[in-house]
Amino acid sequence: MGYDLEPLLFVSVAYLLLLFSIAWITDKGWIPQSIVRHPITYVLSLGIYASSWAYYGSIGIARDSGYLFLTLYIGVSGAFLLAPILLTPILKITRSYQLSSLADLFAFRFRSSAAGIFATLIMLASIMPLLALQIQAVSDSIHLINQDISRINLAFLFCVLVTLFAILFGTRHISSHEHHQGLVMALAVESILKLAVLLTLGFVALNEVFGGFEGLNLWLHSNNDHIASIQQPLENGPWRSMLLLFFASVIVMPHMFHITFTENRDQHSLNIASWAFPFFLLILSLAVPILTWAGVKLELPFSPEYYALGIGQALDKPWITVVSFIGSLTAASGLIIVTTMALSSMILNHLVMPFWRPKANLGKSIFTGPWSGLNAC
Repeated sequence: MGYDLEPLLFVSVAYLLLLFSIAWITDKGWIPQSIVRHPITYVLSLGIYASSWAYYGSIGIARDSGYLFLTLYIGVSGAFLLAPILLTPILKITRSYQLSSLADLFAFRFRSSAAGIFATLIMLASIMPLLALQIQAVSDSIHLINQDISRINLAFLFCVLVTLFAILFGTRHISSHEHHQGLVMALAVESILKLAVLLTLGFVALNEVFGGFEGLNLWLHSNNDHIASIQQPLENGPWRSMLLLFFASVIVMPHMFHITFTENRDQHSLNIASWAFPFFLLILSLAVPILTWAGVKLELPFSPEYYALGIGQALDKPWITVVSFIGSLTAASGLIIVTTMALSSMILNHLVMPFWRPKANLGKSIFTGPWSGLNAC
């Protein structure tokens, strides 16, 4: 089944406009502060962690490596469960000395601009593959829906759209230390949509493909090889390294550092997130095995990563395909927007300002790096 490009572009632009509208009305004060500053809003904004790697990649890992996909959720959950001894001290340091990135933290810790420059360069090089995966996920999704459209053109178009919205999100604040209330609110709504999409797809797969839990049990009993594949032992797999990777992502990934620490308003919110965010990820992961088994039963001619997208086409239900495509947008766009904002702040503070410092006007400093915190001391 093929879809025209125009409706998909309309959905993409409409979704990004929705995010910006939520951010705009939040900054205008039209949404009560009791909602904007509620700890649950902060918890939901942390859902930016569930990028295309979680939306598509977890299904692919479940198909190929079984329960190994759980490391994607258990690793970061472990970091938040240890928040009182791991994340809270970092939060106190970043708040006390106005540090807005890991590069700021390194520069402050070692009292060296070289440490900040080195951390920024490493971060910039290491995050590019993750950004490329988000772009590829969206362009591949549209291409699988309509194979007459070039992946390269789709990727370029998506980059243009998300860049424009990243500029609109990030350039309305003078200081990088100001809280982006609108952005946090938009990310919270995005996480709700992401969760709703995955649960909807899981519900449809369970009822339309298997006919309910009873049908799923019967199919699994008659296809023991699929049970064995998802229950394969983890001893010989890379589960330790993947757990460590996702455990460290809270601190080393620019978008997670920005939301976890820079956009945090009080320690109470982090305390709530220490158990609420793992619970959110638990609910998010429930649909992964069902979607994996549904793709296997339907014998979808797609890579396992895109089983969620192929179920709608296999069932001849266009609305499911559109819902799945919206899920890919929610998974990719938020990460790209926040990551580019965080990287731009690091590049400005550690690669531009050390070598080019414009004159400050009206007696007000324009510098927003770790040195502003040192000067304040």
